[in-house]
Amino acid sequence: MASKTLTEVTELAKIVQTLAPKRFLDWANKTNGREARIFRRVIELEVALSEEDIARELSMENREFQKALSALKARLFEVTLDLELPAGRYSDYARRLYALDRAHARLRILVRLEAAFTANEEAKYWFEEAKMLEEWPVAISILSPLLTWASLSGNKEIYDTLNSELARLRKLSAALADANEVSERINMVFAKSGAEHPELSKIIRPAIELLEPVVRELGTFRLSEALLLLRRKAQQVTMDYDEALAICVEMDALLVQYPLFANRSRKSRNALAKLMCHVQMKHRERALEVAESSLDLFNKGGQNWHSFQEWRFVLFMHTKQFSQGYELVRQVMSLPRFSAQAPATRDAWNLFLRYAEYFTGQPVSDALLRRNEQAGELHRRIMDQFPTFKGDYAGREMAAIVLEILIVLKRHVADLFLRTESLKKYKIRHLREGEEAQSNIFIDLMQLLETHDLDRAKILEEAGPMVERMRAIKTIDPVQSQQILPYETLWELVVERLPRN
Repeated sequence: MASKTLTEVTELAKIVQTLAPKRFLDWANKTNGREARIFRRVIELEVALSEEDIARELSMENREFQKALSALKARLFEVTLDLELPAGRYSDYARRLYALDRAHARLRILVRLEAAFTANEEAKYWFEEAKMLEEWPVAISILSPLLTWASLSGNKEIYDTLNSELARLRKLSAALADANEVSERINMVFAKSGAEHPELSKIIRPAIELLEPVVRELGTFRLSEALLLLRRKAQQVTMDYDEALAICVEMDALLVQYPLFANRSRKSRNALAKLMCHVQMKHRERALEVAESSLDLFNKGGQNWHSFQEWRFVLFMHTKQFSQGYELVRQVMSLPRFSAQAPATRDAWNLFLRYAEYFTGQPVSDALLRRNEQAGELHRRIMDQFPTFKGDYAGREMAAIVLEILIVLKRHVADLFLRTESLKKYKIRHLREGEEAQSNIFIDLMQLLETHDLDRAKILEEAGPMVERMRAIKTIDPVQSQQILPYETLWELVVERLPRN
């Protein structure tokens, strides 16, 4: 596993490779210098290595290696700040944002050095640019040297005009900051659990109510975007994917209305939301269309790319394209940047790997049954592979339990009922008793295995009406939303594994 410093060097090297390929090659071809030797080794990596591995290959002492690695990081960072974004790869919006960020940094230096006149002259253009790009905190910061010069010049009219603009910008900035804070709190919950969380409506609804009048009064793209994102998340957390999908359509219309802001990043986030909605609503043909047509919107290896690929994998599983799912898992987990993803992301893909192995007929990693194994030992070994699932009762834990039961059932192991007991306890602890939800009914179906001692005829006779009830339920519950395969498909697989008399 690469350490923090080596991971930073690798990320910076990728940036230089992307933005300045000629400079990258020139640097990589240098024959002298410790930094150049480390640089060449880093960019050649197909898998992440530790500092000790690379230092050993380069015959360097650890202290010498650490010093050279830090120097390389500093040099790469300086180069990164000096690069221009190429037009072929980045949108006009992205390049203007990048130029604004660099100009803002220069202005702060000028102000610090008390170059009031030069700072004022520079700020005139960049203030208008910041407003055009709706970068209001930056605009507020750039406004400072303009106000200072108006005050020093004794120009009250300009000073009052700028102060009025400052009040407007502060209102815009505060409204966006409040909306972003709510979105970040939602993201923080999702980072620990992949499940939807209806309880989050309590913080989303008030935020929407506060933002709506500001959007009506002041308009702007970014406030309208923030409102749509909150509205979509409000529908998503309550599993109302039909309404969430309608809001995605509104977002597409907003991007058409404001073409400057219609960059790949925003389009990719909306495509991700559409794919998720279509998969959850079992619109498989439309989901496949979105999955294939949107791939080019994502930067390979980024967080949104990983999230998009998660839903592609689930779609492969829903459409029983198990081989494609397995190949996708191998592709994702082999990328050098996979080790730098959030723990919940890595655990999700480790679970996907085991599902893909099972459904392509391969041995499931870390799931071999052992002779005289104590009750629950297989479950503990499987769950040890997914530390973020522990306590995530509305997330992937049930999917892991179901996989364990399928593994045990496939081998007709005598202690199967000890495994189904896990689902029974799960239902008692984490699901609402008597609620007409697919998750409840599915667990009841699994209990029939024990009730009828694997008697296929009796199980199918009692299961028939229960399966029909389960299929008739159109609402999606939080636990169901995190299953890798639909319950109907899982039950069909269980039935296939039942011994035939």
